[in-house]
Amino acid sequence: MSRLKSKSKFLKLYFLSRFFSHPTLNMGTIFVTRRCDRNCIYCYTKKNVDANQELSTQESKEVIDKFNEFGVWYLAFYGGEPTLRSDLADNIRYANNKGMFTIVHTNGSFKNIGIDEVVNAGIDVVDIAIDSITNPALKNYSEVKEKLERLIRTDVGVKLNHCITKENCDETTKILWLTEHYKIPISIHLGESSPLPTNINYDSTPFFKRGDKDDIQEVEKISRFLADRSRKSKLIINPPEYFEVWSRFIRGENLKWECKAGKSSLCIDYNGVVLSCVSASSPINLDGNALYYKDLNKSNINNVKQKIKESTLQCKSSCLSCTYMLENNSMMNIPRILKIVNSF
Repeated sequence: MSRLKSKSKFLKLYFLSRFFSHPTLNMGTIFVTRRCDRNCIYCYTKKNVDANQELSTQESKEVIDKFNEFGVWYLAFYGGEPTLRSDLADNIRYANNKGMFTIVHTNGSFKNIGIDEVVNAGIDVVDIAIDSITNPALKNYSEVKEKLERLIRTDVGVKLNHCITKENCDETTKILWLTEHYKIPISIHLGESSPLPTNINYDSTPFFKRGDKDDIQEVEKISRFLADRSRKSKLIINPPEYFEVWSRFIRGENLKWECKAGKSSLCIDYNGVVLSCVSASSPINLDGNALYYKDLNKSNINNVKQKIKESTLQCKSSCLSCTYMLENNSMMNIPRILKIVNSF
């Protein structure tokens, strides 16, 4: 789909949902796989997942039907590495036929499906994670340069996604140079431990730790730099207030907190279970049993949303993304939406 059409679709769907239709849910996320061709130590993906446990093409389409039933208009395809699924284009096309805005989050490998297949299926935005320029232990630019440039030459939206940790914080300026060089947007987030159960051993990850004196000093320096760059650049999607809150977060301040999980978004895992959010690995339980997408219906969706909200209460102020949702309302206000749309 052309960038102009994608922008028009995004704006139309956003304003319809915001001011007119008021759907039960706005955003849906489906983990089409948890398998990955990389092994990043800071990633939430499960390891050694059997492909036979994954949703089939038809089941994935049933998930999309469920999302459509609840009014979801923004659909994100996650992994693992989504392009390991050779049927990814079928699911993108199916969602587009439902009128959804679609985005795929990838490391840019495109191992089992070609770029042309994804583009021709009508994807609106391809979000490529790049955490280094050349470090082979990280998702790096040198490995995806050719495919990134091929995508940029198409008429789909392309953006970068960058996770800052102790291991790569000295490369942020180089990553920002890429966005200026290619004139494509970037979203940046801080690698920090999740309060929800995940598959990560945080003792062995290069994440910044709250309350650590050295980490506080480093994060404060990074946050000041990025806040300043965000004010000057149209390509950094995160507003400066997002980076400014990093310093308070890493110092351990008890920030205001709200979570969109269960309020306007829903996440389905690779095997069909309902998760509380994209950062969690444990399923939502209803009546003592794991909840699957097939169990969802209009009569129980509000109870499910409440269960998700209850499951995230343990996060309190220790989830940076959700903290920011309430700390700064520009996450979803009109100026921010326009900046997002203009970026792809």
